[in-house]
Amino acid sequence: MNYMAELNAFDDWVDENESLSPTARLLYIQLLQRCNKARWVQPFTVSLSRLAFKTGLSISGVQKARNQLKQYGLIDWKSRSGQQSAEYTITSLVGTEYQQTYQQQEQQQYQQVEQQPYQQPYHIERHKTKDINTTSNEVVCVEQIEDDPKPKRKSKAKPFVKPTIEEIRAYIDEKGVSVDAEKFYHFYESKGWMVGKNKMKSWTSAIQTWARGSDKNKRTSTDGETKPKQDKYAHLYLR
Repeated sequence: MNYMAELNAFDDWVDENESLSPTARLLYIQLLQRCNKARWVQPFTVSLSRLAFKTGLSISGVQKARNQLKQYGLIDWKSRSGQQSAEYTITSLVGTEYQQTYQQQEQQQYQQVEQQPYQQPYHIERHKTKDINTTSNEVVCVEQIEDDPKPKRKSKAKPFVKPTIEEIRAYIDEKGVSVDAEKFYHFYESKGWMVGKNKMKSWTSAIQTWARGSDKNKRTSTDGETKPKQDKYAHLYLR
């Protein structure tokens, strides 16, 4: 006898005999292990107290479970006189007609699963196309693509936070632009930090715009009159 072979055969047997109580299943496995340790010498002896300790059952629970195992023909046991432990004999389930039948059923079920057609990830549509001289069936394979269940969310722009005069002055010093920090602050503060009809998005960009306007004003004359533009072609005819 082989321990793993017997254990697997018992597991197959339980699949077809679900009425066997859990306590009887537990006791059978413990008896099988005791027989394995005895090198499969049968009958072997083991006390009720030992079986109760190993299985966690009461003495009466062990007695009830071993009687059920005997009724199913899985074991045979015989009491002995006095305080001697009972003798147990395990019926081998390996190679029995039942196990062969069970293995054949499993093999048939496995073959049925293997013979099932492969489910392709697309379906086939047939369209009839009529031509002048012939009629043919056109096969179109349409791949089934699932939509993304989680649509991508658009990133939200950060809300505008108005700067302080100190932040404006620090930015002007850093960039080296010619803008009056207090004038810039009070101008947009009076407008609610609006640029036209829209809320300001970047106060640093607004400072750069002011700086370009200041540089343009510096290019005008001191009396307020704009200097006349020079003719870029003058060098061609003024000689």
